[in-house]
Amino acid sequence: MPRSTPLVSGSYWSSMGLEVFSSRGPTLGPGGDPTGGLLKPDLAAADAVSSVTYGPTDGQPFPAGTGFFGTSAACPHVAGGAALLLEADPTLDADDLEAQLLASATDMGVAGPDNDYGAGMMMLNASGIFSDGFESGNTSAWSSTSP
Repeated sequence: MPRSTPLVSGSYWSSMGLEVFSSRGPTLGPGGDPTGGLLKPDLAAADAVSSVTYGPTDGQPFPAGTGFFGTSAACPHVAGGAALLLEADPTLDADDLEAQLLASATDMGVAGPDNDYGAGMMMLNASGIFSDGFESGNTSAWSSTSP
């Protein structure tokens, strides 16, 4: 069976709540059948973040808040997580990276993989590599000033 394309859901970074507009599964089954689809998303990651294009987040949720929202913001976090894992172990292939990302996720929503959060919220501290304040929950070292 061919591998499915990984899918990431967007979760508000402050509450870890799944965004109302985020992707949810399952996928459609063979021939577009509404049953028999795959569990999706695979993983959840943070959105409502600061970016050069969208500006700084004001810490408020969508739709009143400012910042970069959605899976378009969450996916780069997962890509960055994969890059950190690959930096720690350059021998990892795509399957290894996916397995480590999924295994280190913090379960959210109903117990076990689900069609809202997938394996859970990406948390690299379980992978044994450096994690910042967001990953560890220690936000006291964060600064609101730009370097």
